[in-house]
Amino acid sequence: METFTKQSSVKLLDSETCIDNKVVIYKSRSKAILFILVSLLLAIAGKLFLHHPDYYVVGWSFIILSVLCLIFGIGTYFDRKPYIILTENGIIAARDKLGRTPVILGEKEGAYAVTSETTAFPNLGYKILRDLGPGEIVEFTADGIRQLSAPLEEMQICSFLWVYYGFPTSCYEGINVEETRFASGEAMGKTDPTDVDCACGIPDSGVGMALGYASGHGIPYRRCISKYTPTWPRSFTPANQSMRDLVAKMKLVPNHAMLEGKRALFCDDSIVRGTQLNDNVAELYANGAKEVHMRIACPPLIY
Repeated sequence: METFTKQSSVKLLDSETCIDNKVVIYKSRSKAILFILVSLLLAIAGKLFLHHPDYYVVGWSFIILSVLCLIFGIGTYFDRKPYIILTENGIIAARDKLGRTPVILGEKEGAYAVTSETTAFPNLGYKILRDLGPGEIVEFTADGIRQLSAPLEEMQICSFLWVYYGFPTSCYEGINVEETRFASGEAMGKTDPTDVDCACGIPDSGVGMALGYASGHGIPYRRCISKYTPTWPRSFTPANQSMRDLVAKMKLVPNHAMLEGKRALFCDDSIVRGTQLNDNVAELYANGAKEVHMRIACPPLIY
């Protein structure tokens, strides 16, 4: 099985043409879009006017080919989303131009895998091979992995992967999510002079920070609030405020027995809309907390 790391030499295809894949890499998006329009006209003409099925088939084949050309130019044209394409001979994986979203390669004996969350690997027997770089494109085949487009220099990965979105066991760019959250809370706990009885995390992403805070501050960790997850999405995603408020209220359940008479410090990942913060504090006091302190892992969101 062929494997490689960032330092290994890999075969680069010609920058203009992917011969083995029968795909032309368009350096001008306008040319590819024009080709799509011409192909569409060919398909319509073949269907409606020429009454010849071959023109229809050929026209749509050109459209699909042109779309693939645009996708192959992801390093030049697209800066928002990664792509994974299933081909006749294997899988093509491409990371977005600025590397905002992770694309990680995995391997085990006789097989490769690609994912945006490395938490998918362990139970399937895969180990992390490496992260794709910004705008990098690779192809998996039965013969191994080859690089179709080299990574770009500039990286602007989304920090919220570690703050909020990421699953605790996932790693991005070699940095583990839970380890990052724990270290953030531990550093704060060591320097915070606040006198409290216990620390608690607002589930789920605040838990790692709270565990670190408890360790750094020398106080116990308590589950003073728990999350009821069935049917409820992330509280900031619904389109209207009333639904956001409902989700925020219903999915978090305070534990009166753990809160009564306690000076509790709660750790949360961030403040985006402020949906939960005010309501959470009111509910915690209503359930017997003597004091409620909030600590936020993420720096203020300015831009």
